[in-house]
Amino acid sequence: MAAPVVRLPEFPPREVPLRHRLGAALGNGALGAVMIGIAAAIDAATPPDPFPRLLAWFVRLGGLSFVGFGVAQAVRRAARPRRTTRDGSPAAGLRAWTGDLVHSMTIDVLFIALCVAGLWLDLASGGRFLPWSLLPAIFAVWPAVRIGLYLAGRKFPEAIWLSADALAHETEWGSERVPLDQVTGIVCAPAEDAVVVLTDRQPQRTPCPRPWRHRLPETEGMVLLTRGYGHRPEDVAGWLADAAGLSGTVTIDHPRR
Repeated sequence: MAAPVVRLPEFPPREVPLRHRLGAALGNGALGAVMIGIAAAIDAATPPDPFPRLLAWFVRLGGLSFVGFGVAQAVRRAARPRRTTRDGSPAAGLRAWTGDLVHSMTIDVLFIALCVAGLWLDLASGGRFLPWSLLPAIFAVWPAVRIGLYLAGRKFPEAIWLSADALAHETEWGSERVPLDQVTGIVCAPAEDAVVVLTDRQPQRTPCPRPWRHRLPETEGMVLLTRGYGHRPEDVAGWLADAAGLSGTVTIDHPRR
């Protein structure tokens, strides 16, 4: 028997505010331009030694990545509902904008490449900077493991996936899943750009290793951060309430003054 197809969520048309996009674009573009200028200054001020040339190239590539990130911020759009498969069942949901994750991983890759290339150049020249040239390579282990956790499916960009009988949440600390019949309420917190899914027991959580994640949520429910989706928390909360059979029972958490 074929699994039921989950209806795609429908949200009112909404775009990320232009002032937010342009502010982020100008800030990142300016930083990228400064880095490119620093790379040119390194080239002009240092002798033709491979180490400063290597540093200049990686600073230049980092600057270009910030410029590209700024362009991506300027044309950013709200997340579109999509279909996928979770735990072997059809699911529908949202994945937050991944531009910031792609950019941070690009910087990580550049840093790792710089550390490895610097160590290789030092070893090729007789190891004149050992053991100091080993230190950057040791520091590169942290971002390398972080990238590996994303590739291995232990860390995720923020996402919500709804199947016929369960709600799955993916985030930077790992993933969690709860059956829909255990959802007891939906709380919307617009001031925090968050939606809290209340459950009668703690969701099944699969966290990534502790050094590469923040503390797990202390609540027994799910805390969904909606800023990256580009949709109002109220709209996300309404969709989840309808799916869980709790339509009309969304609680709005207004901040105290």
